[in-house]
Amino acid sequence: MTEASLSRDPPATASERFPPTAGPLEPAFPAWGLAWRWIVSWLGVLTVVGAPWAGLWFYRWCAERIALPGGGRLRLDADVRGAWPLFVATGLAGWLEDGLADALDRPSRLVISVLIEAALWAWLVKWLIPRLRVDESRLGFEGSFLGLAAWTVLFYLGVVSLIGWAWALKNMLRWTADRVAGPVAVEFCGSGARILGRTALLLVACLPVVTIPWALARWMNWMVSQFEVRPRPGE
Repeated sequence: MTEASLSRDPPATASERFPPTAGPLEPAFPAWGLAWRWIVSWLGVLTVVGAPWAGLWFYRWCAERIALPGGGRLRLDADVRGAWPLFVATGLAGWLEDGLADALDRPSRLVISVLIEAALWAWLVKWLIPRLRVDESRLGFEGSFLGLAAWTVLFYLGVVSLIGWAWALKNMLRWTADRVAGPVAVEFCGSGARILGRTALLLVACLPVVTIPWALARWMNWMVSQFEVRPRPGE
């Protein structure tokens, strides 16, 4: 399509770009499709060299499995050139954390690992959300890197209490959803108690090992469905 034809085409309205109805996201992660892709992408990230292709491939597939209420499907608009710093850093971090086992005592190693994971999660969210599209409309993210990292640290601190992590995760996801910009507003509606209960069921369902793909897919589908979207007035 030429620049001239682009200039003649009227801009798409919000109703054309997004479904006019509000409601929860509609994920459709198949059990085996999610499981083998996660394993392959994880192995790819560990190689470091293949990390950008593996990570981008996995998240692009995940985005395409999520639909908005009333129609429209997410799409990850990203390329390897923009993805390689994040995923190479993720691969290197895994090897770095393994190397710390012989160099540091357990408490110091744990603190450094939590800080690394917090930084990587914040980086992933800051990279991922602005690259999500529905048709030709791009989302945005107005949250800070430090805010995301701080919430991640609180999540890991909640793990110490065995159950507090579920409420930390709930508040982190609500904080993140509230800062998604673009033609739709996003809200996380899950509760800490339900996250805890669903995760407990996930762990029990994984005990037979062979049921792990189905248990994981069910948990993932539920978590994503707790995000609700609605068109922003005036967009």
